[in-house]
Amino acid sequence: MGYLGEYFSRYRAMYPHNNPPFSLPTTSMEPMFGSDFILVDLNYIEFYQFKRSHLVKTRRGDAEINAGIPKSFRPYYRFEVYNDSSKGRIPQFDRLRDIANLDPRFRTFYCAPKFYTNREFQEHFWRQEIIDNSAIIDCNQFNQTRFRPPHFDIDDGDRHFMVYNDTSNRGYLCSEMKEFNLTHDILKEIKEDRIENDDGNENTNSSGEELINKLFFALMELDETSKPNIKDQNSPAEKLAYSINLLFTKCNIVTQLKFK
Repeated sequence: MGYLGEYFSRYRAMYPHNNPPFSLPTTSMEPMFGSDFILVDLNYIEFYQFKRSHLVKTRRGDAEINAGIPKSFRPYYRFEVYNDSSKGRIPQFDRLRDIANLDPRFRTFYCAPKFYTNREFQEHFWRQEIIDNSAIIDCNQFNQTRFRPPHFDIDDGDRHFMVYNDTSNRGYLCSEMKEFNLTHDILKEIKEDRIENDDGNENTNSSGEELINKLFFALMELDETSKPNIKDQNSPAEKLAYSINLLFTKCNIVTQLKFK
């Protein structure tokens, strides 16, 4: 909530005439989107998965040792990546990168703190510095070939961790070490990319798009009035924005926050 409070304030300062819907998926909807928070803007949709991190000071976990994380990277923070469907878990990692791969307007992020004490939280909260002291990880980078089998298998039954510290612009995905980039000044990047949001390519083989289509067609039956305005050929972004809005207005299962 500290992160989102700052985000709302910064967003309104940059776009004072926009009132974008901020959605908090219910527990039943979170498995579909892999997200705790969704921003539906006219030009893009953002999905955030918030994580509580653990500080590692004087030792390294087995996953980090086996992955080859150097001792010099300590102290660092880590959080576990959930994706092993064989254990009944939501394939959250795959869901986030599938959604990011659907459309250039879709942005998915892991977000975790670079602090761990109550005192640090209070200081950052009152100074409005929580975003500046958070690790923001763009999940679209995990669609690179090196994060796919046979180079890397996130669904192998082992535990996997995101590892980062507060001094480096890079982190590590374990148990098999793969570097990833942290995202900085995310609001600036959003502003610069608002127009450059469509490369003309489509991906029709993603499991994420299949989920969006299933949700879209199921909800179409509840909304006769919108059928002339939104069709099967609409983009995944438009279908998802329609579905999120209809879930709230017709089914009352999404909490939507708006500034007035």
